[in-house]
Amino acid sequence: MPSTATITSFYSFTANTKARAGEVNNNFSVYRGHIIPVNTDTASASNLSHDLGSTDHRWNNAYASTLYLGNTTTSWRIKDDTTTVGDLMFQLNGADAVRFNKGQGFWTVSGESGAYTNNTTTFALITNFSLTITTYGSPVEIFLAGTNKGWTSTAGDSPAIYAASVNQNIASGQFEIRRDSTTIGVWQFQTQADDSASPSLTVIHLPPSSFSHIDNSAGAGTYVYSIYGRSLVAGQTFLVRHVKMYAKLW
Repeated sequence: MPSTATITSFYSFTANTKARAGEVNNNFSVYRGHIIPVNTDTASASNLSHDLGSTDHRWNNAYASTLYLGNTTTSWRIKDDTTTVGDLMFQLNGADAVRFNKGQGFWTVSGESGAYTNNTTTFALITNFSLTITTYGSPVEIFLAGTNKGWTSTAGDSPAIYAASVNQNIASGQFEIRRDSTTIGVWQFQTQADDSASPSLTVIHLPPSSFSHIDNSAGAGTYVYSIYGRSLVAGQTFLVRHVKMYAKLW
């Protein structure tokens, strides 16, 4: 049985001659242990010349620990990282490019915000809006989506981003997105009534899916992304209701 992936000889039998046990065993040993293609014209191994299966004759299942794709072993490699948490690793030139985590995948999601409110102008962490995700250089998208609570018979209980003011003609709110402790984006929304209208209540109501931010500058690493919220005018109501935060790798 060969101990390395090397073929040093392959005996070609001649018609009407006796086959010797040593020659037969030598040929059998080529197909024990390492299996590599044999050159059709010589007694050595071939490289980038033969296929495993064909377009109309395919293998059913392949059981492998690591797959190398490309002309050299420094090209793409796909493997199951059983030493940690069972990540599916995509590596380029020996370095991690993308990992698919069996529990997280390419995205992760927070718990629900509940009915979070902030009536001050100081940023505060929105309930459950903090996520940890690992990137190997891919951009990270942070976005919001409503829960499956949907519209109900109870007024004011559907997923929403909401700001309201009493006896003011402006209603507004502001989100701050942080990577660890660094602010990487600010997202503001507001509505303004006619100055002469003297409204008793001014409201702006947005779908959660209107919020999205892509972080292109994180670099490889594990980060905690958080979203904070506040009113822009003291006494106004800033509300995030039945919403979840998502982090997704691109």
